Amino acid sequence: MKLLSSSSLLLLLNNISTTDGQSYVAVPQRTFVDDAGTTHTSRKAAPTIICSARTALSFHHQFQANPAQFSGTYGNFFPRGSLGNMNDPDYEPYWPTDPTQNELAFLDAIPTFSPSCYHAKNSKCDEFDVKAAQDADPDKWVYIDNGSWHTGKAMKDITEVMRNIPIFISTHYEGNKNPGCVTYNKDTATYTTDTTKCTARSLLDVIKRTNELATFLGITKIDIAKDQQEFCDASSVLTDAALSAQTRGIRVMTVNPSINENNAVTLYFADPLSDPFLRSYEELGVPLIHPGKHPSTQVGSEKITSHEWFTDCTEGVMFRNCNSAAYYPVDLYLVEGRRFFFNTPEEKYFLETFFPDKALLSNQIAHWPLNDGPISYTSATRSFSELARKLNEAVRLYDSTQCVTADVTSTPFLNAAFGGLKGGDYACYNKNTLQSDYTNCNAADLAGGVQMITTNSVVKEPEFKPLVSNPVASQKTIEKQNQKTMWTTDRKVDDTAVFTAAVAFIFVISITVILGVVSCIFYCCCWKDSVSTGVDKTAAGAVDEGTFTNAPAGEGDLPSIA
Repeated sequence: MKLLSSSSLLLLLNNISTTDGQSYVAVPQRTFVDDAGTTHTSRKAAPTIICSARTALSFHHQFQANPAQFSGTYGNFFPRGSLGNMNDPDYEPYWPTDPTQNELAFLDAIPTFSPSCYHAKNSKCDEFDVKAAQDADPDKWVYIDNGSWHTGKAMKDITEVMRNIPIFISTHYEGNKNPGCVTYNKDTATYTTDTTKCTARSLLDVIKRTNELATFLGITKIDIAKDQQEFCDASSVLTDAALSAQTRGIRVMTVNPSINENNAVTLYFADPLSDPFLRSYEELGVPLIHPGKHPSTQVGSEKITSHEWFTDCTEGVMFRNCNSAAYYPVDLYLVEGRRFFFNTPEEKYFLETFFPDKALLSNQIAHWPLNDGPISYTSATRSFSELARKLNEAVRLYDSTQCVTADVTSTPFLNAAFGGLKGGDYACYNKNTLQSDYTNCNAADLAGGVQMITTNSVVKEPEFKPLVSNPVASQKTIEKQNQKTMWTTDRKVDDTAVFTAAVAFIFVISITVILGVVSCIFYCCCWKDSVSTGVDKTAAGAVDEGTFTNAPAGEGDLPSIA
């Protein structure tokens, strides 16, 4: 009998067979502990994965991942509320987190379990073909998310067939550093968070964890050092803009407006500790106002009605005549996609008529990707650059207010349950307490790995410039997609009111003119001067004021975080 050589024997021992008869070349076992405390192992060089489309884009940005390693994706391709359309030959990214044509081609090369999620939507796309995901037979489910989306029955049905639970990286909390912060229930396939044990997570924190995960998954890290350097450069630009903004007295705040069928506006807000983008902005010195001053926070999410927002207004006075002061003196808003303001004539009319906030009227607003888009050096670079532009352009609109001294990187400040600032406060710019990891590139953040490739690609990437940074160039896109905006009077009750007011106005004008002509004939034009003052504008005035009192303030309210 012929004996096997030592090299052949080694190859045979390393050729592992799976339970379904497939084989793969094994590598030394790797481990990864996720944010729910679960230890995952793999001996495959490149295990196949399923993940959300935004996670796949994160891997594409960060590592130029091979589409072949993805068994499939699910969820939205575009940020919610985006103007994007994959079938539009003229499509260009409008927001910093919108995918480019190249990035859409990458997603298109991967099977999707959510066919209707290809195009931009105003809401989270929940479509999930569970059977297709099961048949794809992935090795790992990579779940980089908020811990609530796409969990439950669909996750349980898929993971039971996979015989593997998801690899969870939280986009909100430092679960890996705080035992008990996040736990996973295998029976229900859901995650539970104890915020008293959690500290808030920034973009940089999520990116570092993703780099560690890529090493575990065997994803080649092409050009990652170059991407990191671009991120550090953009961080420097943003922190300089933040210092300038603080010097000029600029204040920034998130807002999630809700508009009911009577065009009454209710405002909701997000805690900067609840979102990785907001955390990073604050760590770089952006003057973010913390919510929580309003009495509504004692019973739930803070919400402020229009009547409360314009603090100088009294009963019977139109908001446009008393908008010099606001509940929070916000000079620049951060607004997520579903409630974004595109500064169209229709939207301007709505604001002037129903909610004449000075910052909105001045278009001092920037897109905030709440639970949307990839999280990577590339994505952060784009968002930092756009926010820096908006900060540099912003003008202070209200009286100066005093910032408070706070270490926004300290553990007490970052505690998810008890940290942060009092409602209405924002942290002063203090170079000594800024997070220096943003501006000082550290190779250790890349998490190494045998797949590490730091040489720059010879192919020059096209410059990324979102259309939102060029209003003139973006006008064509906005005109095609204007029906998406929430800041217009396109509801049935509003159309009726506006139509009635218009008819009444025309009728009054017509009667006045007729009476004037008749008067001229009979009285030799002695009433000529009175005609110009005979127009009754009460009908038009009712559109301004009456619509704010026809329904309960809370009707139609939307949640602050979704």
